[in-house]
Amino acid sequence: FCAFCPQWGLMAAGLLSNGSEHRSGRLLELGVGEALMAALRRHSDCPGVQQWALSAAGNLICNNEGRAEELMAQGLGEALLTAFTLNPVHFGVQEQAMKVAGNLAYENEVRTGFLVSSGVVDLVAGAMRRHLARRGGQFRGCIA
Repeated sequence: FCAFCPQWGLMAAGLLSNGSEHRSGRLLELGVGEALMAALRRHSDCPGVQQWALSAAGNLICNNEGRAEELMAQGLGEALLTAFTLNPVHFGVQEQAMKVAGNLAYENEVRTGFLVSSGVVDLVAGAMRRHLARRGGQFRGCIA
């Protein structure tokens, strides 16, 4: 069973948070961070939920240390590993997971260390190999 309803809410959160510091902050105030983390944990078997939850997470943490740390404390690193591992052939999940990895690593040695030591870097390389024909995946992988 794939959770269709959370997918739409996560899609909206991802689109609303894209490129707007104000909207991203407001979404977090409203509890979107906790909701997307819960969705990542509860629906690890649903690629659509994983893709849109990761999209929203990637947008929320983009260029914002505080938000990245907040979501890491809530388990974003572990959720990222799970999404990569359980959805290796789903391009949308892999692409958004690479976006999150790149945003986590950006100018942060501690989180970069986590990504290297936990095997995320190897998962990114594997995703890039599996999805060679997908330019978006190659782009996200290079950034990560």
